[in-house]
Amino acid sequence: MSEITALDLYFNVSKSVVMRVGPRWNKPCVAFDLGGSVLKFTDSIKYLGTVYILKLAGSLCVLTIT
Repeated sequence: MSEITALDLYFNVSKSVVMRVGPRWNKPCVAFDLGGSVLKFTDSIKYLGTVYILKLAGSLCVLTIT
């Protein structure tokens, strides 16, 4: 039994995405599965009115908060 089921939590997978940040942000990784649905990867998210944008600047990964 997963923790999500045990805690009786529900997620709207159509509004859920994955954003990787850090030195390995562009390296391949396994798919994120949530309740049988695979989440999409994105380079920007909006959380509580704040937009977080991931950009490639040369060989660096830059996170901009607007």
